[in-house]
Formats: sequence, C-alpha cells, structure tokens
Amino acid sequence: MECLRRHMRCLSGCGCPPNVITYHCLFTCLEKPREILDLFDRMFKSGVLPQMDTYVLLIRKFGRWGFLRPIFVVWVKMEERGLSPDEFAYNALIDALLEKGMVDMARKYDEEMLAKGLSAKPRAELGTKLMQSQD
Repeated sequence: MECLRRHMRCLSGCGCPPNVITYHCLFTCLEKPREILDLFDRMFKSGVLPQMDTYVLLIRKFGRWGFLRPIFVVWVKMEERGLSPDEFAYNALIDALLEKGMVDMARKYDEEMLAKGLSAKPRAELGTKLMQSQD
C-alpha cells in the first residue's frame, strides 16, 4: 500500500492527479478488501467522486470474493451521495446475496429494483424468468 501512496503522490506532483479511471485501475489490482476500502475513502477525500461504474465494480469484486460487509459499505456510500442504484448495481448486489444463500434479502432488493422500473436478471432462486414476447 505504501508503494501505491508513493505512486499517487508522484502522479499528483507531475501535474497528473488521479482521476476516476486511475482509481478503477487501482481497484482492479488490489486484492485485500481493507486496502480497497481505504483507497475508496482516499478517493473521496481527494475530491474524486466515484461514478456508478465504480460502485458496480466494487460490489462485483467483493461479491466474487464472498464479502458482504464491504458490499454494504460501498452501497451505503452510494446512497449517502444521493445516488440511486442502477440495474447493474442492483443485479451485482442480488447476485452476491444469492451466492451467500441470502434469498430473502435478495428478493427484497429484486422487488425494490422492479418497483423502480429497472430490469432484473431472470433468477431461478427468486422464481423469476425471462419474459417471452407474445407475437
């Protein structure tokens, strides 16, 4: 992590301060949830605001690892910023919840997503399926 801090200072010192793309690249390279969350906090403190893609990237990454707490840390930060999750964020969260066997909670977010008019992925665990057109 110290190497990362030096690199960030070097970028800033060269007149090329990190932007959201820089942070995305760094998030994909890091492999420890605590380091990722620390960098996520530094992102905010440096004045770089995450895009919805940033939230989805982190939710998916933590979900693949089976870590729900960091997912909800990211989710709460998104809501605190006044952002409404898009279908990709919801689907990433629901996938992570189902992977951990939390079907009831996944169903809650699936219903919330549908109530907002967003498209949910078909999931057998939730009893949803792809709608066929009636031609």
